[in-house]
Amino acid sequence: MEGKNKDEMHIKDIRSDHIYWYDGCEESASDAATVRLLISMIDSVIQHFKKRIDHDIGGRSRAMLAIYPGNGTRYVKHVDNPVKDGRCITTIYYCNENWDMGKDGGTLRLYPETSMTPMDIDPRADRLVFFWSDRRNPHEVMPVYRPRFAITIWYMDKTERNKALSKGREEHASCAASSKKGERSEQLFSNRFATRHAP
Repeated sequence: MEGKNKDEMHIKDIRSDHIYWYDGCEESASDAATVRLLISMIDSVIQHFKKRIDHDIGGRSRAMLAIYPGNGTRYVKHVDNPVKDGRCITTIYYCNENWDMGKDGGTLRLYPETSMTPMDIDPRADRLVFFWSDRRNPHEVMPVYRPRFAITIWYMDKTERNKALSKGREEHASCAASSKKGERSEQLFSNRFATRHAP
């Protein structure tokens, strides 16, 4: 425990994966072309169903690569967008060859509001999952016992996203004179959920 601050310990109690953000444009990424292709394919699925979605899709986040190292690592039950930050659709692509749910764990467990029974999804290779990002779909990652890889992209509701950004700018402006904390928080939010090209 020595050398770890209270916030760091708290975060690891909630989620114990390692995350990396990118959009496939990074020159240093050897697999950038693969990421670009994946993003393009998911964009095309969203585009295909756009007229059936009750949201004005206005872009997406950068891709988030989540790596669970195993040894019982997990992500506790949560909602991706509980505060109306603009994220409306969560997409997750799994990259786990020969996954054995009974032995390897790592199930994505969804708690859809339309069902009394949780839904378990095996994170097997080449599986793509879509669900609403708001309170309709609380979910968790059950304990993982071998390295588990997932790429997540969030698609944005344009109106909700613009409201969230406006609110963030207003809050930043009100505290900017006395602290740099707001600036750092806004930059962190922008880096993670910066709106990319709309599908």
